[in-house]
Amino acid sequence: MGNFGSVPETVIYVWVPRDGNIIGHASMTLSDDTHISWWPNNKDEDEIKDFRENVRAETVVNYEVDQIWQNRDADHIIRIKKDDLDEDAIKEWWNDFKNNRTYHLLTNNCCNAVYDALNAGGATDIAGGPLPNIPHPNAVRRYAEKLREALQQRNH
Repeated sequence: MGNFGSVPETVIYVWVPRDGNIIGHASMTLSDDTHISWWPNNKDEDEIKDFRENVRAETVVNYEVDQIWQNRDADHIIRIKKDDLDEDAIKEWWNDFKNNRTYHLLTNNCCNAVYDALNAGGATDIAGGPLPNIPHPNAVRRYAEKLREALQQRNH
């Protein structure tokens, strides 16, 4: 889904907590369909809420799996032109990061993954940072929107 338009793009997806889902989710897809999505291996929210423990992490291959696991479409979709970020650096970061295989609700969650991926691609130099100490979906949405706006101003 990351590259269905005529312009190659990076796409950030955000699901805000609602409809019984108290956590939400964030993921992103690069123009070559590399999908960055970081999940706890056990999707039982009661166990995830015990934020004192690390759990094994899991990745998914595309937005459609995120949709299924969230039981809905993303609430926010932010699109950034491919050449506005260093996607090679993002992929290099992702390949290293996903070997970690540890998910922690407060310190190594899906929002950390998306934020760190954006920064690996140069977002901090464009939009500043950082996210709050405990990243959450709305913070990722605001950061991605701030990045998109900064890029639009820079490119005009």
